Amino acid sequence: MEISYRREMKRNYLVVEPENKEAAGYEARMLEENHIQGLLKMRIKYQEGQPLYYYDITSRQPLSRLLEKRFITKNEICTILMQLHSTLTRMEAFLLREEGILLEPDYIYMEPELFRLGVCLAPENEGDFQDQLSHFLQYILKRVDHKDRECVVLAYGLYQESLKENVTMEDLLRLTAAEGMKESYAAGDWDAAVDNQKEEGESREYCGSGSLVQPPGMAADLSDSAVDIQKPCLPFKKQLLLWLPVVLFLPAFIWAMKGKEALLEFRYILLAIDIGLLSLLMLGDVLMVKFGLMQGKEEKLCVLEEERKDSSWKILYEDVDESPPAPASHMYIQHIENEPKSWGSPERGPVPEHQLNKNTEETFQTALLSEPSYSSPLCRLTALQPGGEDILIGYYPFVIGKNKELADYVLSKDTVSRFHLRIDKEEERYLVTDLNSTNGTRVNNYSLEANETVEIKPGDEIYIAEIGYVFF
Repeated sequence: MEISYRREMKRNYLVVEPENKEAAGYEARMLEENHIQGLLKMRIKYQEGQPLYYYDITSRQPLSRLLEKRFITKNEICTILMQLHSTLTRMEAFLLREEGILLEPDYIYMEPELFRLGVCLAPENEGDFQDQLSHFLQYILKRVDHKDRECVVLAYGLYQESLKENVTMEDLLRLTAAEGMKESYAAGDWDAAVDNQKEEGESREYCGSGSLVQPPGMAADLSDSAVDIQKPCLPFKKQLLLWLPVVLFLPAFIWAMKGKEALLEFRYILLAIDIGLLSLLMLGDVLMVKFGLMQGKEEKLCVLEEERKDSSWKILYEDVDESPPAPASHMYIQHIENEPKSWGSPERGPVPEHQLNKNTEETFQTALLSEPSYSSPLCRLTALQPGGEDILIGYYPFVIGKNKELADYVLSKDTVSRFHLRIDKEEERYLVTDLNSTNGTRVNNYSLEANETVEIKPGDEIYIAEIGYVFF
């Protein structure tokens, strides 16, 4: 199965060329004739008698790109899982198999504003869904902020659960403990609840307090928050119920047997007995509480020691920087090492991004700077239109678009996409990548395909939609 990207009539498509060269089967026809929420819209085109599957990714961005400069939140993890569960449920009604879903972050396309999921279902694909899900959750685990304890506990618990045999989406959703979404989940309408939450702008967390609902057999979590020691409370009410009968019964017994004179005679002895009994009960409570706290601390230390010795935990994080990402305007990110040494160019034609990233080991190294570092000569895009503003490129990668939160330079034009293009530097070469823009990117009158990367040199003309610049 080969994957490429194409642009047709201001629409961007992810194109899958199946290994089976025969005519499209049941799953392909079902996807083309029905729009299933949660799946990318698909249509079939034939090229020399061979079917090609075109998935509409216009105005969407891959999950890997959205998480390139920031961490994923607990809320977003829950949202993705709930939407994926709803998508699988809808697929069952159309007799579509989950094995065809591509869960690689590069092929999961999201609507950036609503964080709405769009996954690619490749007909006749024979993948292992549980294995893909486990790898996807491992990727999520690497994109959480390690200082966010609740998010780490949730992500690690989900990943550990996914490694079990015959795990289901219901098992994973049970871990999220989505307090604010239980009624919607019971009604089978997670997406409606997610949409309502996005539209109302509420800030509630889907995952409650962040503590995991632990299914039978699941190992105890290694986070401090998962091993909270419940402090015993003084059971004064129980002690009072034990003490009052003694206080009332003994005087009543003496009165009944010896009379009122005997009761007055032994009043000081009875008072001493009452005070002594109450003191003994309170002393017992204090000792029980102290012993319980000491035992709790020992148990917590044992758990933390096991966490320190857990090699699997270390392996999961050994290649991840724990520093939180800084704002784009104050951050230099060297996000790809050992990239392919041959890139596409206008003369050589389009090179799909998935081929550029194939067999690539990604290492994220983030340095927070008070001001961008200009140790090397700065590059710029000089506007061709009179009165246009030049774009100074102070670091790489450098994203241009009209998304005010994630773009390094905000170009507020109607024809410019939220993520339009990205400029990278590899050694002494400069590269420009079209980020699935609607109105396209041109380099020296060559129109880039969606997600295509080409090399640029000083003096090249770059058109962002219809806005022209010269690269220097």
